[in-house]
Amino acid sequence: MIEKTLEYIASNFQEPISLKILAKQANYSSFHFQRVFKSKTGETPKEYITRLRVQKASRELLLFPKKNIYSITIDCGFNSQSDFARTFKKFTGKSPTDFRNCEIEKTELQISELKQCIETKYCPSFNLVGNIINLSDESKIIQSFKELITWAMARELLQKDFMAYGVFLDSPYLTTLKKCRYYTAIKSYDGNDYEDKSSLRIERGKFASMEVKSSIPEMIDQSLFLKKSWTPQNGFSIKENALGFEFFPTIDLNKPYCLQQRIVHLPIQPK
Repeated sequence: MIEKTLEYIASNFQEPISLKILAKQANYSSFHFQRVFKSKTGETPKEYITRLRVQKASRELLLFPKKNIYSITIDCGFNSQSDFARTFKKFTGKSPTDFRNCEIEKTELQISELKQCIETKYCPSFNLVGNIINLSDESKIIQSFKELITWAMARELLQKDFMAYGVFLDSPYLTTLKKCRYYTAIKSYDGNDYEDKSSLRIERGKFASMEVKSSIPEMIDQSLFLKKSWTPQNGFSIKENALGFEFFPTIDLNKPYCLQQRIVHLPIQPK
């Protein structure tokens, strides 16, 4: 039931959400719902929703530098600009304006010499089946893939030349890895839902892609280079409310995540 509530929050956190509404979604009393929710997520419903709002705001600040603070305030579900500024500073230690200026400058310095081969490609829609994990450490990613592949082989769901996919369900740029959700997956060809696995659909569209072999923090900087520098220079913008992903052409379950060749795909559209 909590999983359905998390899906509801993910789709509606920009709007006012009361504890009563969430408890009803899970068929619990408000008191019991709060206890179950915190035991599952490590946060109260209010803390969880606030983090998602700040996470979205940080993304807006970095990806859309010309978007004014008031618009970001409203679009991310905050009551007022003062409420947004106070909450944002509590999470990041900076005002929204300072965060935008400082983080962009820092990222540009870090990746000023980054010379990656970035391509644009069209990807058709496809379905995934897999596990959702929390990234308290990177080793959990490979562990999760090992479990998923064993599960798929037992059900004869694994294609001969299968590819592994990963999706960051929360922004690792702002969200601590301990709370960041990551989706380890393989393609689903039968269209079935499995009670013990999560399903996800990547919608068709154009993507900017680049090859990486790095830790999560390094990958974040490389992705920000793609988002902040390459896309506007080439007439594109990041497509909002669309999922990006990374795939592992040949995953080696004996190697750590940081040594795996991956191709990061970010959804783009013409400016």
